[in-house]
Amino acid sequence: MQMRIIRIRFGVVKFSSRGASMTNTWRGLPDLLAALKVSVMLITVSLMTACGGGSGGGGDGDSRDDGSVSITGKVTDPEISGAAVHLEDADGQALTRIVQTGDDGRFSFTLDAAAVDEGLRVIAVGGRDTATGQDLGSLTLAAPYAGTGTDTVVSPLSTLALAYQDANGTIAGLAQLLGLSEPELLADPAGSLAAQRASLLTTDLLVALKGVEAPVQDLLEQLLMVSGDFAAAAARLAGDPEIPDEVEASLLRAAQRIQALDGLATPPADAEALVLAMNRIQVRQGLAAYLEQSLGFVPANETEEQRLSDLAEAILVALGGAGVPADSAALVNMARYLVVAHGLTAEVLSADTFEVPQPLDPDNLLPLLADSDVLETALPLAQEELLGDDNEARLNYFMRSDQSPYYQAARLFDGVIDDQVLDPIYASVAIGQAEAGLVESAMLTVASSIFQKTWKAQAYKGIGLAQASFGDLDGAQASWQKALSLYDAYLATTEDGSGVPVISADDGLFYQSLSRALRDAGFPEQADQALAPLNTYFDAMAGQPYTTAYGRLAVAAGSNAEDLVTEAVAQGLAGDAFDAALSSVTFFHDVVSGMGKRDSEDKCYALKTMQLASVGEDYLQLALPDRARAVLEEYEALFDVACNQAAVATYADNFAGIYGALGLTDEFKALVAGDVRAYDQAHDKHYEADALAALAVYEARDLANAGEVEAAIDTVVASTDDLAEQVELLTFTGEGSTQSGKRYLARLLWDDGQPEAALAVADAAFDIATSDAFAAAETTPGNYLGQGCRKVAILYHWLERTDLARTRMDACAALGESRMSQWSTEEQAKAWGQLAGGYYFIGAFETSQTYLDRWESLIDQLGDSGTRASQYADMALFRASNASYDLALASMAASVQASLSAATVTDNQETLDDAIHDVLGGSGNTGRVDEYQSLIEFLRTAIGPEAPETAAAAASEAKALLRRVLVGEDGASGLLPLIAALNDPEDQETYRQDLVYWLTYAGYGSEAEVLAREAELATSRNARLARVAEAWVAADDYPSTTVARFDYDGDGRPDFYSPDSTEQQRTEFGLALDTDIDGDGIPDATDATPYCASCDL
Repeated sequence: MQMRIIRIRFGVVKFSSRGASMTNTWRGLPDLLAALKVSVMLITVSLMTACGGGSGGGGDGDSRDDGSVSITGKVTDPEISGAAVHLEDADGQALTRIVQTGDDGRFSFTLDAAAVDEGLRVIAVGGRDTATGQDLGSLTLAAPYAGTGTDTVVSPLSTLALAYQDANGTIAGLAQLLGLSEPELLADPAGSLAAQRASLLTTDLLVALKGVEAPVQDLLEQLLMVSGDFAAAAARLAGDPEIPDEVEASLLRAAQRIQALDGLATPPADAEALVLAMNRIQVRQGLAAYLEQSLGFVPANETEEQRLSDLAEAILVALGGAGVPADSAALVNMARYLVVAHGLTAEVLSADTFEVPQPLDPDNLLPLLADSDVLETALPLAQEELLGDDNEARLNYFMRSDQSPYYQAARLFDGVIDDQVLDPIYASVAIGQAEAGLVESAMLTVASSIFQKTWKAQAYKGIGLAQASFGDLDGAQASWQKALSLYDAYLATTEDGSGVPVISADDGLFYQSLSRALRDAGFPEQADQALAPLNTYFDAMAGQPYTTAYGRLAVAAGSNAEDLVTEAVAQGLAGDAFDAALSSVTFFHDVVSGMGKRDSEDKCYALKTMQLASVGEDYLQLALPDRARAVLEEYEALFDVACNQAAVATYADNFAGIYGALGLTDEFKALVAGDVRAYDQAHDKHYEADALAALAVYEARDLANAGEVEAAIDTVVASTDDLAEQVELLTFTGEGSTQSGKRYLARLLWDDGQPEAALAVADAAFDIATSDAFAAAETTPGNYLGQGCRKVAILYHWLERTDLARTRMDACAALGESRMSQWSTEEQAKAWGQLAGGYYFIGAFETSQTYLDRWESLIDQLGDSGTRASQYADMALFRASNASYDLALASMAASVQASLSAATVTDNQETLDDAIHDVLGGSGNTGRVDEYQSLIEFLRTAIGPEAPETAAAAASEAKALLRRVLVGEDGASGLLPLIAALNDPEDQETYRQDLVYWLTYAGYGSEAEVLAREAELATSRNARLARVAEAWVAADDYPSTTVARFDYDGDGRPDFYSPDSTEQQRTEFGLALDTDIDGDGIPDATDATPYCASCDL
């Protein structure tokens, strides 16, 4: 188990009456914060005990009787607690488990004596300096193993020494550069004033370089350039034009601190005094920056300078000399507390009568605030800090506060140091930051907190997509190039002896999605470059035995090609869209053509056969008949493969359209009359009939385009005796809820520019669908209405004849109503739902509402609670689409109630699993939660300038209903007892992970976190917490726009706009900023706690 030191996080504090003095408003905090600190310490101790400890202890490392060696040492700057320490060999391979340092910075672990060799290094990651308060975050320190019987000291100086050695330098050379002796460089810096100075300044600069790819190497390079002058090195680093603005500013402030230290009138006498002096400088600089930014106070003379120093000294005394970094949130929290508690203003600080308030910290809050690592929203803002309508101030405050979803996601893993767990989380955080417009913060997150190349690449790809959405194509291109370079470097490590990488389906998806992003953004050459690793792999694998990985890659390539072809068709087969589609389909074709044989008697090329049809269809849609013909030649060649006879027969109907479109109907008939007919006869199948029926559509198309519409209709009708199939072949596949179904005769003729012929075919289809014969054959509402007259009525709407769509839908409804008495209650409910949907899809919303009422009147009569729940969920979305939000919520509430009534604990495991699965889905299937999500997203998207709170309130209530189905009103029922009753622990864990995700999505992240932490195994706990973090980071209160993302109080009005959005975009968005972010009735212009409604000051 690996850990990162746990930080304190403040809870929400309810302050008492507004009339109380400002000092009294803080009286509720000390006990709470102290209790929190104790609980956190206990958690830390228990975690360390569970992990086997490894911190503390004394004495030198020594050999043991069992043949192992005890390795001990110290991580110090001064002492660094909470660092994750392990031993590596010269090749960078870990030799020991990770242990964590205690408050004294010490560590110990054992190693087989036989493993002790030259080049061993002790590595320490993260931790916090117990004297200066510096949080090292993900910073890595290192030291050469000092040998048996000697403590190994890991410090910033030992880290520089190793880096210098790696660059072919010597310990003596670096010591001379820094003005130290060789022993001082590798010893505890506290033993020497000069070493302590160099160590503190090294740490200060490395922390300032957070987010830079190689901070140690960069600092070392600059020190070499300026003969070990830290101030000059800081200035040179800050002058690098490639460095992020945030890092540049941090470096310049660090340079000022170095100059202040070197300019002290009385230099420190020893190492301890130097640490105290640096702490004093840090506190003074941070306090000065806060007072200037928040109060506008800048010392105007020596007297005011001294007052500032006196106030900083008083803070330092209150902290017992412990340091707080100048740039930290902790120092801002302390300064804000003092300003508000003592009523400090620029005028007060400038007055001749000003003295440092006594007592400065009567409630002993400062030491507690010094442990905070984010802006605490429970702490009041100073008057000059009030947010008002300042978009930048709002954004910066929220993102640095404990309410930021990115902070909340990251802090879930305090105590964990495991790249496998943390990298995906920080990748999500970085992408979320970029999507919120905080691209520079996102870049820093990637550089400082993600360590695996694949996850860095995924993060950069996501950041690039966000940049592209904001119109920054150059920035997007740069991010994507970083992603490509990183993933290429990772893939190079998987190459076999012949130089061919081992590529998984996930790898393939990365490269294909990156290529698509580049092409969509107008970078075709780079898009082709992104596919190079896949081309290398497929070239090497062509003709080799089939593998599942290859098949998954091929399916992904086909899906990508289909999406791009659809877009190209929508864009008129021109420009970049066409080029992107052609490139993608060509790639897909190459992949399919190279697919190898699998072990099967009659379907050895099944996937290849099926996907060749998809390739041919893609080429047809791109108007490339010659390429489609080449695909048919590949298909025909597969008829000669003895082990593939079932596949060529099974998928023959998939190729019918290609033959028909190319005018090769006779060739196709001859083809299926041979081997396909023989296969049918031998196996009692009807693949030939299916293929000829599919072909008939294209024969009919040719006839209709030649003016013989009636003959075209007769051709389709004669191709099959199945009336429902006749209707489908005359129209399209599906029920018409979307236009994604396969296009058959009427729609093909519409595409051909033959609207009258298309209408004539639609008329024929409607006649069949309303015939007595069709009614006799199709007895269920889904088939009779959904696959019959309703789908044809919707077709008229697509053919831009809304008048006929309404007329046909009325006729369809009359027929449906006339059959109601023949159907069961459940079937009648489905029939009313079919009719309501039909009217909805043709735009007749008022009539749809009437049928929704009839549908609803029957749902409660249905015996199966799962069916009731599903139908009410469908109804809720229809109601919302008609802007009937109250009725939509009532339907959702009924759906939830029905789901809960099905959630009964039973000994029947299958029944239990079905009930849970119906709600949560899984294994690629959607559940009720997906339907509820659709409703919530619709309601949030429906928020508009006029009364935004209406749809927003409905969305909030819908989220509360979602919580209810998950955990009940009491937080302990809902699905929880059912999941607990499952016998299979893997099933239990899978469902629990899904449950905490949806609970967080609903806005109950804290509750989800509690459930996640109940897991006994660390792997399960981390997996659940990862789902909580995933939902937190993905939170978006405005899913249809990039202009805004967050609405804290759920009133529909955004807290702030994305910093990358333009004024025009904000105007078009139409929603003004929320004037009361937390909804407590206090305008943000006067609210000192704008994100804490219960903080009544």
